[in-house]
Amino acid sequence: MISKRKASSDQDPSKRLRTGMIGAALAFRSSEGAQSPVLDVGPTSSDSLPAAGAMPSMAGKAPSLSIIAGNVQLRQTGTPADDPFLISADEFLTNPVATPAIGVGRLLGMRKECDAHRGTYYITRVPNNLDFGRMDSFLDMRNFLVGRRNSAIRVFVSGILMSTDFKNADGMPLRHVSVVVKPLTTLDSMAASRIYNDYSMPVERTTKDSFLNIQASRWQTSYGAPRESPGNAFTHVYLAQRSIQDREQYSSDSLSRGDLVVLEMRVRCRRGENRGRWVEFQLQAINVLLPGAKDVESPQPGVLDQVDW
Repeated sequence: MISKRKASSDQDPSKRLRTGMIGAALAFRSSEGAQSPVLDVGPTSSDSLPAAGAMPSMAGKAPSLSIIAGNVQLRQTGTPADDPFLISADEFLTNPVATPAIGVGRLLGMRKECDAHRGTYYITRVPNNLDFGRMDSFLDMRNFLVGRRNSAIRVFVSGILMSTDFKNADGMPLRHVSVVVKPLTTLDSMAASRIYNDYSMPVERTTKDSFLNIQASRWQTSYGAPRESPGNAFTHVYLAQRSIQDREQYSSDSLSRGDLVVLEMRVRCRRGENRGRWVEFQLQAINVLLPGAKDVESPQPGVLDQVDW
């Protein structure tokens, strides 16, 4: 008689490989001492994907946040009908944006970014024990989350571009610019909520629902500039279809809804009374991995303003 364990091991090899890939995508906590500048990795073939059976064992251990989040994702069998842009963890591996032009390995690889020496983290790997900076000579980092050497950390998140706000109706650069992306997985929304809660004071209690879209913005004026002064054009936009190392300058005018992008951000705080603070994501750069990855309809002006009751 064949035991259940034996039957499990004889399953379709492609399913076992898929299970291992899902495990690698969900086990997003950094291993101790790991150093991996994986954002520099270009397209990766299926030969370099994680081996089957990579899902961490739960035997004798309390479930970690990453495992709990993974189980939640795995219980979703398809794209939620009410939100076609949030995808489950298993669907992440077969999502149309994960084309050979990008490579599943590259999308999974960038999620491993966790380098304390360089201060670079994927959004799901930002530690909860960092500090805001200090006044150092002429450099004031008190409003930025910093790593070693009082340098602002860099946070990366991948997603579908939903909107940009760089110029006014006359085509002139705005003083305050912003972009909005829809993360490829709810794990990123959960991570954004955790960062906001952990580093706001008093401690906030937002949920992933507050970050189904992630906004990053920045001021494009010099410190102390007159209110009527124009903004500077935001130029840190790049086409990175092969790799971050091999990216090239890209016009912000070429950005469109549905592009697959990776945002580079800083964690900045706004301070209030009684030593209160609230964090936000400051935009540093936009890396376009695949233009037009998804067909995203533009909102129809005026439709939402109409009511019928």
